[in-house]
Amino acid sequence: MTDRGQAWRWVRCTVALLAACGILVGIVAPASAQDDGTSDRTNAAYWYGLALARHASIPREQLAALESYREGDTVTDAVRSARAALMPVFDAMDRAARSSSVDFALDYDRGFRMSAPHLGGLRTVARLMRQDATVSFHESDSAAAAARLATIYRVADQVSRDRLVISSLHGQVIFAMADELVGRAIDRGRFTPADADRLAQAIRSFDEADPFRFGEALAIERAFMSDWVITEFGGEGARSPEELSGLVDDPVARLEIAMLEPSQIVSDANNAAVMMDAVLVAFGEDDPELARHDLARIAGEVKDGDFGVLARAMAPDFVRLYERLLESRRLVAGRRAWLSALSSGVVASGAVPLRAFANAAEWYLEAIRELEVLAPADLQTIRQVAMRPELPPDDTQVSLLLRQEPIVHALIEAATLDRCDFSIAGAARPAALPPYLPGMRVAAWLLQADAVRLVHAGETDRAVERHVASYRMVAHLASDRSIPSSLTAHRLFLNLATDTRRFVEHGILVSPQRETLGAQLDRLTQADPFGYLQAIARERADLAKQIPTPRID
Repeated sequence: MTDRGQAWRWVRCTVALLAACGILVGIVAPASAQDDGTSDRTNAAYWYGLALARHASIPREQLAALESYREGDTVTDAVRSARAALMPVFDAMDRAARSSSVDFALDYDRGFRMSAPHLGGLRTVARLMRQDATVSFHESDSAAAAARLATIYRVADQVSRDRLVISSLHGQVIFAMADELVGRAIDRGRFTPADADRLAQAIRSFDEADPFRFGEALAIERAFMSDWVITEFGGEGARSPEELSGLVDDPVARLEIAMLEPSQIVSDANNAAVMMDAVLVAFGEDDPELARHDLARIAGEVKDGDFGVLARAMAPDFVRLYERLLESRRLVAGRRAWLSALSSGVVASGAVPLRAFANAAEWYLEAIRELEVLAPADLQTIRQVAMRPELPPDDTQVSLLLRQEPIVHALIEAATLDRCDFSIAGAARPAALPPYLPGMRVAAWLLQADAVRLVHAGETDRAVERHVASYRMVAHLASDRSIPSSLTAHRLFLNLATDTRRFVEHGILVSPQRETLGAQLDRLTQADPFGYLQAIARERADLAKQIPTPRID
């Protein structure tokens, strides 16, 4: 079967599935005759409703301390009070997330008039659960943090089962809310194998091809734009076109719709169904570039009015939704791979420490944040000591360096890690100057300056430890696949090499210390020690993505 045939089959199966579930308009029973099911304790919606009611009963000011809590802040009595007040809320959320079925009793017969009031509340409570997990990490309770984050993952999955575009978007946002903290915890080496396994179980139910069910949601949109519109505005006893026009935001389209005859509404609704079928076909394509091309073409035809005014005024932004779909695939697949590696095999048996998965960039970025609060005069002093290694620091300079010992230890800790991924800094690529590079230069000055202090104090072993960390920093920057990072790594290496040469020439280093530093030099790839080649390749690829390539059909 061709890719196109497979895509059409995907559409037919999706629509058939929704019809079988009684979701498509005209198949479900009238709302007045339906049992909403939200009083059923086997339904997750019951527990979510209980959680939201409990949350609403807590004074907003009591939650402020937890809402504003940031990682590393002191856990105050106000934070503890908020967490205690929210415990029944979180318990209900956890109970809901573990339920095998969820039905929010949404009235699909209302079509575009339907509301989903649970979404905003669940997103708010999920954010509070994330804050609670952040506090648990601060208290070194990774198990409690993992439990909260696993619940948020499950909430994201259940919210997406509404089969509404807005619900799929909320599901993705809620998932990312937890996932950002999970990623940072992995980078910090905070999870145990058991924690990782708990999280892996929580994301197991997400579909690989469409984690947040955008395809099913678009099938519902198709039903709303065709079946529902025809039923409500195109048949006998139909509602007035003015009511239909009130559902759109564009004032010009509103005027056009208000002037339509019922027969024209039916025709436009059928055209909208054809358009949405084509969109669903594109969503089912295996080749993302082909899908993008097709969706861009359809969007242009919709804008030109080829499918009528209803399609132009009421169609979702399917081009953007497709990008969200691709993003969701990468997001879920990437996290699933990490958690699987953390929780299974040699890792689970303890043969490989979880620190092997930690990210040195987390430590570097934290050190940079600490250095940023130093006065400019202090930073200049640190640089002066680093650049003049032959001069012993005076008492004031020594005192300044001693106050930075916690930062030095964080940098040394970062240097012990193999993995370093600065993408967590969120810098756009390609970048003329990644925002962390100035801070990395200051961090390198600090390590060199502290090594100078220790050499003049006769503590050469500790001085060598700082130089080892500096060489590892060079290697980490060289692996960043960024030309500015390669240039920075090269500059730092030249400074280090000068100091190392001076140590050797003045007989400061004994044989084992020279071997230790030599081993660090061996870690730099001879063919591309500062990562210029891979940086150029990466920058070229990034630029190519930003230069549109015309497609010839």
